[in-house]
Amino acid sequence: MVETTLLEMYAKCLKEMRKPEEHVNVLLKLLKKSATAERARVGRLAGKDVETPPTQSPLGRLNTAFVDVRGHVSEVMALSKDIPREIVSPMLNFWSHISVDPYPRHSTDRDGFEVGVRMRYLLTDPLLINKITVRVVSAPPLQGRELTLESSGEIEMRRGIVKATVYTNQTIPGRYIVEQVTVTAGKLKFVHEIMARTTPDTPLGLVSSAGTAISAAKKTKLSFFPAPRGLTGKLEMPKDIHLEKMRMVAIVVAAGENSVEKGELRIRSATAGLRLITGSLEVVAGAGVVVVNAEKPGTLSLKEFSAGSEIRLRLPYNSDNELTELMVRLEVDYTTEKGDFVFIETLNMLVALPLAVNVQDIFKEKALYSKFQVSTAAAEVPLRVFTVNLHESKSFYAEGGNGTEGSMTVFAKQPANFTYKIMRKEDATGPPESLALVIEYTNMDEGLLFLVSADDRVG
Repeated sequence: MVETTLLEMYAKCLKEMRKPEEHVNVLLKLLKKSATAERARVGRLAGKDVETPPTQSPLGRLNTAFVDVRGHVSEVMALSKDIPREIVSPMLNFWSHISVDPYPRHSTDRDGFEVGVRMRYLLTDPLLINKITVRVVSAPPLQGRELTLESSGEIEMRRGIVKATVYTNQTIPGRYIVEQVTVTAGKLKFVHEIMARTTPDTPLGLVSSAGTAISAAKKTKLSFFPAPRGLTGKLEMPKDIHLEKMRMVAIVVAAGENSVEKGELRIRSATAGLRLITGSLEVVAGAGVVVVNAEKPGTLSLKEFSAGSEIRLRLPYNSDNELTELMVRLEVDYTTEKGDFVFIETLNMLVALPLAVNVQDIFKEKALYSKFQVSTAAAEVPLRVFTVNLHESKSFYAEGGNGTEGSMTVFAKQPANFTYKIMRKEDATGPPESLALVIEYTNMDEGLLFLVSADDRVG
């Protein structure tokens, strides 16, 4: 109580001397004492007085009425306007029970994410704040990804539990960990570090892993994923695959329920050794929406991208080694009537063919009998084979046996066999030309996903 009385007298002296910055700091100390007493009172009512045990803080056993800080909050806000720099204080000085809802929500009328924030305000006088900011960082093993969620409009803090909602217009799917919560009121900034950016060094001088900090923040993990109604992107295998030609990948961007007025789409490689031939990019669907930028390879401009429509691009690629999985980074900046938005996602897709073909040849005097065995490349995914045709050329013609047409299911231990009789044409001239084996098939996984997505659209 002696210290509180002296601080009150010191604050009056600083007010008379017109030293606003020092005056604000002293008033914040007085407000902190009032908040400490309120925290202890709340702890006693809850049956636990852990934060301020009486052996460490005698003030915790005092009634908050003895720490009279009425009017100090408005005085601090008025004085802070005359201070040239920002004053940063720990958020726990005036709030307790700070938590972030671990379940993000999609906005009902716009793209992005919303997250609920909950805290207990400990001061008697109300405080009008400008915004609440929550900073999240990507969870291991990913690094370097950071998002900032902010509240919209002013929020009045009154003693007790305060709930607010923070929002971001950036759709970057992934798993995140809440790092920091910040409350801003004029030139006053209150910061609460949930997870420190740096970890202490080990005795050998090596930086310890972030496992300790992450385990302390287990309750603050967030998982972001695009809303079905929002703008989304995905990779698809082309419907026609020619093994003798350059491989291609299809990029599909769906507008969802957004009416995009303008935007920019960027395509980058996210796989080591992968080279995207952006100069040969082809617009298959949505030619009136996309404008290819010849000066910036991999960059396209969007205009009047209406709701419910999609853009389909065909992009050739090559790589230094044989790829089984391909990853492409897709970045879209777009503007709707609701504002400006950002969509960033690393799209991945298996590019290894789901089927394998083995050929066994039997040579006769006037003909060649070729047996094609079609099997699955992935043991757990069966295939549906519709037709198998060996197209003739100028030099050879082929005759198929039974079973070369019609639908059949191919399992890992039940491959399909197709036999052809190949003979040379008598009137053939010039160098011989090879024959082309054409297989029409579908992956059972893709069929199931198509049916499920179709049911969702109907529902």
